[in-house]
Amino acid sequence: MGFLLVLGHKLARDRSWPKQGGLIGISAAAAVKHWSGLTFTMVALVVVGRISSQAGLVVYPITNGLVIPVAVVLGALLLKQ
Repeated sequence: MGFLLVLGHKLARDRSWPKQGGLIGISAAAAVKHWSGLTFTMVALVVVGRISSQAGLVVYPITNGLVIPVAVVLGALLLKQ
């Protein structure tokens, strides 16, 4: 939703917005990664739900909580932050 607001604002201000070639590829890769993350979360909930009645207590912290330490480690390694 935020992307659409920024895009609308940018297009309203400046219609000659240059398109960068690499940006489309990165955006497509990010969309695929996001979609696959949602899909894997749903599959994990189904698989764990067959074993435990509290699948959300197992899957949710892993899929949503593990993102923060992984991002910190990748930021330190790749971006030297």
